Amino acid sequence: MLCRSKFLISVAVVSLLGSRAVYAGGSVLPLSDIPGPLPANNLGVAYLDISGDGNTVAGIVRTGVYSYRPYTFTATGKTELSMPAGDDVGYAYGVSEDGTVVVGYTSVDPYSHNKAQVWRNGVRTQLADLEPQPDALLTPRSSIAYAVSGDGHVVAGTSILSAYPGAGVYHAVRWVDDGAAQDLQGGGFLSSMARAASSDGSVIVGYGGASAHTEEAFRWTSSTGMVGLGVLAAHEAATARSRALGVSADGAVVAGVSMSAAGAQEAFRWTAGSGMVGLGYFSGGTYSAASGINADGSVVVGSADRTGDGVVGFRWTETGGMQSVGDWLSANGVSTGTDKFTSADGVDDTGNVVFGNGQINGSTQRYIARVATTPTPTPTPTPTPTPTPTPTPTPTPTPTPTPTPTPTPTPTPTPTPTPTPTPPGTGVIGLDDYIESLASLAAPLSTVSAMSNLSLWGAHHRILADNGLSSNRCFWITGDLSRLNDGDANQYVGELGACADVGDFRIGGSFGLSRVDQDLAFGGSSRIDGYYFYGEADYTIPGTSIVASLSGYAGNWNTDISRNYLNGADVDTSTGSPDARSWAVRARVDWLNAVQWGQFYLSPYAAYTQGRGTVDAYTESGGGFPVSIDEYSQTARESRIGTSVKVALAKRTELRVNGEWVHRFDGDGPPVTGEILGGLGTFATPGQKVSSDWARVGADLDQRIGANAVLTVSLHGALGQSEDASASGSVSLKVGF
Repeated sequence: MLCRSKFLISVAVVSLLGSRAVYAGGSVLPLSDIPGPLPANNLGVAYLDISGDGNTVAGIVRTGVYSYRPYTFTATGKTELSMPAGDDVGYAYGVSEDGTVVVGYTSVDPYSHNKAQVWRNGVRTQLADLEPQPDALLTPRSSIAYAVSGDGHVVAGTSILSAYPGAGVYHAVRWVDDGAAQDLQGGGFLSSMARAASSDGSVIVGYGGASAHTEEAFRWTSSTGMVGLGVLAAHEAATARSRALGVSADGAVVAGVSMSAAGAQEAFRWTAGSGMVGLGYFSGGTYSAASGINADGSVVVGSADRTGDGVVGFRWTETGGMQSVGDWLSANGVSTGTDKFTSADGVDDTGNVVFGNGQINGSTQRYIARVATTPTPTPTPTPTPTPTPTPTPTPTPTPTPTPTPTPTPTPTPTPTPTPTPTPPGTGVIGLDDYIESLASLAAPLSTVSAMSNLSLWGAHHRILADNGLSSNRCFWITGDLSRLNDGDANQYVGELGACADVGDFRIGGSFGLSRVDQDLAFGGSSRIDGYYFYGEADYTIPGTSIVASLSGYAGNWNTDISRNYLNGADVDTSTGSPDARSWAVRARVDWLNAVQWGQFYLSPYAAYTQGRGTVDAYTESGGGFPVSIDEYSQTARESRIGTSVKVALAKRTELRVNGEWVHRFDGDGPPVTGEILGGLGTFATPGQKVSSDWARVGADLDQRIGANAVLTVSLHGALGQSEDASASGSVSLKVGF
């Protein structure tokens, strides 16, 4: 693959060991949350390349002091690539546009000969070494595959030839469809190494030792062979060096770095027409180096030093010259505050998105910078005017003429202007901060599956058969509120219902309204509101006080999510309003007044609840970096076992206290997945953390009003981290008739 949209050396992939997050040009997620295991006691992970579609990262996992394993990483999992038996070192260096082809090498140990490998859809093929040289003095000893074309058909790398291991030369090679190694060496080069390929693999670039220079960039095609690109004129000397590190999609433009004998470095851009042209330096600087080039070769990015700032990332264009990433953003209206952009490691195909490292929002992290282009609106065609009809001439009257009226011309309607599409957002985000913003979406999405909790275990924590009324029919009105500290949310419920006895059954139903207000990262917020229906059937086993009950809950919700994130020095907001729905079913057994001890009555119970919440897919609007979110569904399964103790405080007043233990059977919520709009690829962030066990306590105060009414005030609280409300309260009026 060419070093452009895949952002040389994992541009938007955090390439340091122990990095916090992966951005596969595309996939944004913490390494620990990518599904799949890593080898036990591994020493770290390094990311070496990324697919053009941004969804696959190639890299290595260090398993020992001298042991490495080739891996690929996607949002759906980690995959160890196979190695030959006995090999303990493996690298995955390059990956194709769609991520299905990975190239690299394996060896027995760091000191043994290397074997170039290609993995196609996970199936490994060892690539052939070069044939021995005609003089028989140089024999192939090892090969390494460094790059693969975008279409995956051409692999490029190097093959080492030597009289004995450790002494020899290396030749750039190309493998087409895993065939024989094609020696690219020529043009006066003494050694060569291929490092990048055009989209179709017809152009290979790299560098090697040449007769004119210690090290020289080259460009190879089948028609020209290996052609040295020289060094910059200011660097011309036998010990000067140059390296080609990136190539445009069609292979016509090459980017790299030229180094003088004294060690001065300057980024260059090469074309057949202009030759090697230095991209210059910043004021007071003496260093610049290119690291990426866009699809048509019009934009080059890299790093350069600048007086007072040290090394900064740059973006170069033919018309604008070299511009620091910070100045480029500021010139396009982005407030960068104290952010520093210390490198620009890669650029997308359009040249409008730059990736690199920096000090963003006070911490060292990867960044994505984008300057949106406003699309040219589709012109509205000028309508053809309706001609005014020629009046019909009046005939000679015989005897009295009747004139023909002149038709009224049809007016030409005023055309409705075509609106200009909203361009992609402009700005800059630090990936660690942005991940935090995306991860915060798990809270409101997961909340939908928990909308039933306050109704089932707030207003209806007591079954209808235990509502304190002896009448055969009833109605009730209830208000609940709760605070969930872990989720930084408040919930409100209002409900109206009725019940009736049918034989040994008590059946009831209600209609309710509910709302949840929730705070999100960086000052964002979420509101979920809507309505629900609740139904319950209680069966009292004849001759006992044991009651079996079944309850059902179904709700429809509107959500308004305002996701805040840092865009440069400012807080930006993107919003979405998806529809959502949830349901829950509870099976429960109560043994009312099972034990009496003086004035105290003990009633144990056990329950199992299963529910599910679904939030429709939606696309955010507004802000510099909006996203589209895939449909999100979460299932919750829990059991509760507890008991309540009732005691009369007065003739018409009763107090109940209860305690219960809750166990959650399902694990953490599913990941939040989607796409960063504007061609920045997909993402996956971990789902909401789910507690597995906790305790909950509560108290009810029942006050009888007249003969057939009870006013109940309830308070409940969860102990420790839980999926229940940290604190909740309800007031209910129940009337029998």
